[in-house]
Amino acid sequence: MHVRKALIVSVALTTGLSVAAIPAWEFSYKPAQASFATFGGGLGDPVPPSEQDSRIAFQLRGQAAREMFDAMGPDKTDACSSTAGERFRSRDDDRLTCTRSPKGEYACYFGFDLKTGASVGGSVC
Repeated sequence: MHVRKALIVSVALTTGLSVAAIPAWEFSYKPAQASFATFGGGLGDPVPPSEQDSRIAFQLRGQAAREMFDAMGPDKTDACSSTAGERFRSRDDDRLTCTRSPKGEYACYFGFDLKTGASVGGSVC
């Protein structure tokens, strides 16, 4: 009986120590390289935003774009890219797109209709 108790205590301590060695994940906002544009109409033929038609498009670069790109995988075929070696990933019917240039530069694009909150994409060919 003493051996069994010692084994249970040993396993509990070992498990506790291994859990303690894992760093805790913490939700926190980090700085990002971002640009944005507001517009009305569509990205292919934008007009000035109005009270009835206002949208916003975002472009992220750097580490934030890299983390998004890495999480999105796998690559897709991009009919718009003319750069050899450029990698392309997208979600939500191409409303969220990310690229990685042959030089290792990352960029992601997305947008929203500010009246409805709907995703509208952030880039066009």
